[in-house]
Amino acid sequence: MLVTRHLDGVPASLVRLSVQLGVDACVSSCNTSGNLYPDPTTVNKIVDIRLVSCARICFPRSGFSSICIDMNSDSSSFKGQTVLVTGAAQGLGKASSFAFGRRGARVAMVDLNELLLNETVAELRNQGGVECTGIVANIAEAGAPQAIVESTMKHFGSLNVLVNNAAVSSVEALLDVTESEWDKVFAVNVKALFFLLQAAARVMKTAGGGRIINVSSPGTRMTLTNYTSYATSKAAVDYITRTAAANLGPYGITVNAIAPGRMDTPMQRITEESNAAAMGVDLKSYIQSRTVDIPMRRRTDPEEVAEGIVWLATQAASYVTANRLNISGGLEID
Repeated sequence: MLVTRHLDGVPASLVRLSVQLGVDACVSSCNTSGNLYPDPTTVNKIVDIRLVSCARICFPRSGFSSICIDMNSDSSSFKGQTVLVTGAAQGLGKASSFAFGRRGARVAMVDLNELLLNETVAELRNQGGVECTGIVANIAEAGAPQAIVESTMKHFGSLNVLVNNAAVSSVEALLDVTESEWDKVFAVNVKALFFLLQAAARVMKTAGGGRIINVSSPGTRMTLTNYTSYATSKAAVDYITRTAAANLGPYGITVNAIAPGRMDTPMQRITEESNAAAMGVDLKSYIQSRTVDIPMRRRTDPEEVAEGIVWLATQAASYVTANRLNISGGLEID
């Protein structure tokens, strides 16, 4: 006999907390259909579990019936919705794709790296049978944004959320910026982002609404010497976000931006390696120096930032538009 307690709407972070109470437990998670997997996992004191749609945690008691807690997340809130994520093969794009997929969304994943994208798509499909597809594309090529949206519509028949995540970085001081470097950064970070937004918005307008989340950067409001092209391109993203929100609001489309703080992504690693080399310091010391100046005294990770992206697409954020959500640990304070 099981004594069961139901906790509806419990986020994944609380599930992780529940199984770090210092006792042994059996954990069963659910697939995207909401069905418990038949074989529970016995855990010893600590386990890192993320909800797909629900979980059951049982605590055995000697001589007594087990106490079980059934937890249901808000994972079903995106069932029937299609989410398009750019730069989805790794980093924040991958984390965002997985976060939406765990909540029942169909995910169209776009990236230039075909091999890595195929691996990520396969990995997501194996996480409880998430419905997803990979779209190999260079978003900076002429006509690519429209083709990506059309491909998404052809595959899934709808488009409800766009996560404009793909970007390239640049580490150059103002006097060293070349015209080719400037054009490369703006082609991806600004031009492609804008026309993806435009193509997606046309579909969303016809459908009666949608959500668009652009990825910005704290760098647009900080005094930096080596990010001239990159920070300027992200400042453009901020304005595109505001003007798009004003234009698209009457059609039920919200447009917001997020500004992630320093996190461990491939692009961040490349940037920090370049900066450390240019300054003549070892990488470990350089990373440490860029961590202690964060008010929270720690870095974030793609999974943490992805939760902010997901929130902006939920019903809870239906009246939030033209905003920029800073997930920087206080690195940038408006």
